[in-house]
Amino acid sequence: MEKLNNSFVIMWKFILLNLHTILFLLGLIVIVATSIVLNLTIGLFILGTILILLAFMLNSSK
Repeated sequence: MEKLNNSFVIMWKFILLNLHTILFLLGLIVIVATSIVLNLTIGLFILGTILILLAFMLNSSK
């Protein structure tokens, strides 16, 4: 039981430390899903643009 509790605490700390990243990615998912529902071509364009910007952000942090 203690091992399970330890795993839960470690997982909860990970989520709290990365909450801004999780919310950012969820926001991007909502933007892309909304744009695809409205228009497939525009949605795919926005998806590609967001993925390129995300790749630049991740690459610049190294």
